[in-house]
Amino acid sequence: MFRAYQSLPRSVWFLCLGTLVNRAGSFVMIFLAVYLGDELGYGTTFATNAIGLFGLGSIVAAIIGGDLTDRIGRRFVALLSLFGGAAFLLILSALEHPLAIQAAIFLFAVFSEMYRPAVSSMIGDFVASEQRPHAFSLLYVAINLGFSIGALAGAELVKVSYTWLFYVDAITMAVFGVFMAFFIPESKPRASTATTSSSDADLATATRDGDTLDSPVNDDSFLRAARRILSDVPFLFFCLASLLVTAVFMQSFGSLPLHMGTLGIGADVYARILSINGIMIVICQIPVTSLFASARPMRVLAAGALLVGIGFALVGVAESIPLLVFTVVLWTLGEILQAPFNHSVTTELAPLDLRGRYMGMLGMSFSCGMTLGAPVGGYVLDRFGSDALWFGCGGSTLVAVAIYAAVARPINERIAAQRTRSTRTPQDSRPDVSGA
Repeated sequence: MFRAYQSLPRSVWFLCLGTLVNRAGSFVMIFLAVYLGDELGYGTTFATNAIGLFGLGSIVAAIIGGDLTDRIGRRFVALLSLFGGAAFLLILSALEHPLAIQAAIFLFAVFSEMYRPAVSSMIGDFVASEQRPHAFSLLYVAINLGFSIGALAGAELVKVSYTWLFYVDAITMAVFGVFMAFFIPESKPRASTATTSSSDADLATATRDGDTLDSPVNDDSFLRAARRILSDVPFLFFCLASLLVTAVFMQSFGSLPLHMGTLGIGADVYARILSINGIMIVICQIPVTSLFASARPMRVLAAGALLVGIGFALVGVAESIPLLVFTVVLWTLGEILQAPFNHSVTTELAPLDLRGRYMGMLGMSFSCGMTLGAPVGGYVLDRFGSDALWFGCGGSTLVAVAIYAAVARPINERIAAQRTRSTRTPQDSRPDVSGA
């Protein structure tokens, strides 16, 4: 089981280590709704709308980050994102005026979220087709191990000062930036002529033995690239399903802590309950990914979406801490099934010269889910009550399952064809991306 992870390139491990450090200090998003709603006293609607603004900034970040990732390079975009995000965290910590807070949250999202298509593209560049579920699952373990540490440490920092949440979060982002600068090489393929193939054989040809060749793989204009992506109908529906699942998942940061507050459960207990999510992913992600690595990915994604929906739907009838823990266990199992295969499928579907933009499009679907999920959830919770919100979450994921089923055949056929091409590529023709 672990042999597949031991064979991953050193650069993948470096990326995961840097991600772990960054996520271990990512306190602000965990406590943002409570900070704005309770600590600053702006209420539920303002708090959830602010999270929606973060999602809107993330949409812009996905577009800009994906385009720059293909045009300029993965490493440049990641460095800009990490250092820029750290700067805006420090600015946000000093603001109290509502309009200034909203503007800072939006700009923080634009900068901090640009690294996602860059890092995801790096993973896709560094590994062969059959390794991608394992590489993305390792990255997800790093994210959630850091998240678990962050949730528990953040609960202690809150007792001292909310300001320290922003300071430590900024420091860990900057540390990841320094780590990126010194240990992780640029992975953007270069070739003498542009190519539109996503096969590992073509990637190896484009960057054989780490040679620096004549010109970037991508020569498409932004509009031409956008037209190519928008013509990929199965991928667009795949992103729509991801949006719906993300909108439901975002209730864990927006409406869930507020709902727990109505049950008399404080922010510190909420953080400890939520840390179960990260702990489970750290323990279960690698073995579960290994178990399902050879399965049809669309079936795995549909099963994951179904578990997410059931878990959140049951929040409506969970009125005790043990029952709330059980709901977290259910939707976390769904997340474990979904996480590595979302990015792996996107990498397989993406033409080589559009890999960053495809990752940006997937990231935009997550960001749209974030933008819509938190404010819509807060609105439904305020106007219609908890039952309508949580059972509505279950219904949304059923729609996502139906979409996965509808596009499963064309996507599975494309993935099978890509993996067949990949197995014909000699292993020694892979690019030299083992590390700096």
